[in-house]
Amino acid sequence: MTDSTAQAAPREKPGFRASGRLALRGMQMAVATVLLTLIGPFGTFTDLTLPWRGLYWAVAMLCGFTILEPVIYRVLHLAFRRNWHWPSALALSILAAAVPLTAAILALESVMRQPPGWGIVSAATYYCYVLTLTVVVGGVPTAWELYRHGVLTPRLPEPPRQAEADERTPGTPGAPAAPGARLLNRLSPERRGEILALSMEDHYVRVFTGAGESLVLLRLSDAMAEVQDVPGLQIHRSHWVASSAVDRVERLAEGRLRVHLVNGLALPVSRTFARAVREVGLGKGDRS
Repeated sequence: MTDSTAQAAPREKPGFRASGRLALRGMQMAVATVLLTLIGPFGTFTDLTLPWRGLYWAVAMLCGFTILEPVIYRVLHLAFRRNWHWPSALALSILAAAVPLTAAILALESVMRQPPGWGIVSAATYYCYVLTLTVVVGGVPTAWELYRHGVLTPRLPEPPRQAEADERTPGTPGAPAAPGARLLNRLSPERRGEILALSMEDHYVRVFTGAGESLVLLRLSDAMAEVQDVPGLQIHRSHWVASSAVDRVERLAEGRLRVHLVNGLALPVSRTFARAVREVGLGKGDRS
């Protein structure tokens, strides 16, 4: 997903896009299952009839999804926090996920085909088979997704601590750090500007600034912690807005609120945060 400018047509963004990810993964699993059923690699073409071969690969793909996805994103979150090399972190996650997945495939083999030998050589052979499919079915799509989101690069270094000290101590020589500098430092230089809003999208946070928008692999709570020096308010479990970026607050027919930002973005206010929005008087006025 490429960056786009913030001056887009008004829209209301969904707060959590897990459904989109699950739909994409489901489609990938279905395509992989059909192809593997037709090709019948690793002896499944001769050992299993077409219906049983389809069941075999459907179960194998389901095991791969339930094991690979959590492992990959757990490792990638650690990579982000510890500034690891992204391709290396992805490779590590695939190598690690292939271990429990191999155990699952060995169990599947015992049920649907002849029980495999349980020696080291046999287990290593199955691990190589599983690793090959894991790279093709899971690793390549994940790498492409990370590339589209622009996170296949190491995290930029944190702002110098001296800049933070300068900001806290009036009169200290040196330019003070910009509001939200810790979060801005994670963005590419062309996307750094006044922070307008944060929106959670699955494993990422979309950062809206005066210079555009970018995705960072970060939890919303962590992103909010890095913009504590920017006056603002969480309006939804998936959205935070800067006070200066709010143009108006709209009251919808069913009584809910919606915040309109100066860049044309419209974000929903959940009932949990509606009272706080009213108390701080965000925006230039409500419109019924």
